[in-house]
Amino acid sequence: MNWRPYAFGALAAALGAAVAVLVLAWLDAPEPPTSVPVEQSPPAAPEEIPGNGASVEQAASKIQSYTNRIAAAAAAMDPENRKALFATQRVFARLSPLVAAYEAALHELNEAGGAAPAKLQSREEIARRIGQVRQFMSAGRAVWQFYGELEKNFGTELAREKLPESTRRQLLDAFRRGASIDENLLVRDCDREIGAGLLDVLELLRRHWGSWTVREGTVMFEQDAVLGEYLALQEKVRLATERQQTAHKKLRERVGAPAQK
Repeated sequence: MNWRPYAFGALAAALGAAVAVLVLAWLDAPEPPTSVPVEQSPPAAPEEIPGNGASVEQAASKIQSYTNRIAAAAAAMDPENRKALFATQRVFARLSPLVAAYEAALHELNEAGGAAPAKLQSREEIARRIGQVRQFMSAGRAVWQFYGELEKNFGTELAREKLPESTRRQLLDAFRRGASIDENLLVRDCDREIGAGLLDVLELLRRHWGSWTVREGTVMFEQDAVLGEYLALQEKVRLATERQQTAHKKLRERVGAPAQK
């Protein structure tokens, strides 16, 4: 059976790619590697993970469903590949509550209207919105930390399964390639930039409360200097959003997912 070393690598790469796409909205999962015999292939990742403003429960339940399918697939595998799947299952189990918290914070912020001046009727409402942005940023940091520690945690779980060191190295190398960790961290960095920009916009609106108004959907400032500052902050948010969209596109291309519709 001389296929096993390659199968280990392909399995780990596929599992890593599943991690890469699970937290991203609107991605389809990559197909399992054809080099691995059918009975050795990991379950396909969820076809959809809800994105901006979608169902929080659906996001968490899809990830939990995938961890359950990993466990079911492991039962049909040989002991070594089964151990790799069990290690991955434990790593995935940490992702579900993080995605649920992230989706909840994002959904709440979007439903409230973000930093749109027309949705801010009082100083108290601005203060509440600032709290919602900070909650979104906190949830995003937790997802960022998950990816920052992903390789280390996967290695720890492989060690728990007492796999040979050479096998662990091979699995880690393939998992690292599949998981696109750097690309995922870049996406989450953009979340932080967007959140920081929204906070700056909200703070400006709160600081100059009473000197701006919204007419026919357009915000009007009494002072040109404040208008200029507001437009500059809006541009900061726009550029961060554009960078995130580019990062999403590159990540989709890297893991072989279809383009966003």
